[in-house]
Amino acid sequence: MTGHAPIDHSDDHFHSAVPNARAGSDWTVQLVPAEHDDEPPYAYTVGLSVFRRHPELLTVGLSEQAARTVLNALGARVRSGERLAAGQIIQDERAGRPWAITPVPESASVALLPLANVCHRPPGGPPVPALQVVWSDADWRFPWDDGYREPIHVQPVLAPPIVE
Repeated sequence: MTGHAPIDHSDDHFHSAVPNARAGSDWTVQLVPAEHDDEPPYAYTVGLSVFRRHPELLTVGLSEQAARTVLNALGARVRSGERLAAGQIIQDERAGRPWAITPVPESASVALLPLANVCHRPPGGPPVPALQVVWSDADWRFPWDDGYREPIHVQPVLAPPIVE
């Protein structure tokens, strides 16, 4: 995912998203299209880190609609009081397959969640915390499992999974 161009903070689209992301009453989903054919798109939440101090959520390699659906469904669970954590496996009833929650390193938060960091990172403070929502293949295997059916570049995992 290093091929994504840095976010241009002077870009009108970026600045038009900032007021909505700072509103604080809910979260928004920021979609980041792939810059090149050999890299996946990704999406992340902006606002969960100030809503109950929950880490932001990021998913890689899904269509815009699927990413929005997953991140908004998980955001609703957080709003209802659930706290997601690295190492957790959750069931997605709609997709009929599990999702794994993995940590996102601070360096990846800075690089991949720029809007969340511009809006919600305390001055001089650490990057906003984030978790990656990793999807399983049709056989319920994750990228770190033997026999995973998807090409690894479709869904890079940003940090090793925490096995509970």
